[in-house]
Amino acid sequence: MVQTASGPMSVSVADGYRMLLAYPGTAPFVNLKLERSQPGKLAADRTAILAQMTSFAATPGAKVAPFKVIERNGVEIMALNNLELSPGVISVYTLISEKTNVIATAYLLNQKPEERKFQTFEQYQALRDDFIYALAVCMAER
Repeated sequence: MVQTASGPMSVSVADGYRMLLAYPGTAPFVNLKLERSQPGKLAADRTAILAQMTSFAATPGAKVAPFKVIERNGVEIMALNNLELSPGVISVYTLISEKTNVIATAYLLNQKPEERKFQTFEQYQALRDDFIYALAVCMAER
C-alpha cells in the first residue's frame, strides 16, 4: 500500500529484493528495492506510485525540487529530490521498465560526512546521477 492524496492505493508485487549499496569504506548510499509487478498489473502499479510521489511533492512545506518524470532507453524515471543534504533520505527515484515488468525504487541516503563518499551537494548530485543512469541502462538491457 502507498499513501496518496486520495487515500491508500495498492501496488502488486510478484517477487522482490532489497539491497543496501555502498562505496568501499563508506556507509550505505542507496537502499534499492527491485520488485516485479504481478502480470497485467504494471499500469495500475505505475498509477499508484505516480500518485504517491505527486502527493508527496505537493505536501505543504516539502523542501523538494519540482517532481519530474523522464524516460531513458524505454525506462520511465520518476524523481523526488531534496534541495539540500538533509538527514536520512535525500532523494527517491522510481524506475519502471515495461519490458521486464520491474519497478526499482532507490532511496539515496545521507550519512555522517566521515562515512560518505561525497562532501558537497554537487558531489552528491554527480554520484546520484551516475547511479540512476547506470540503473536505467541496466534495466533497459534486461
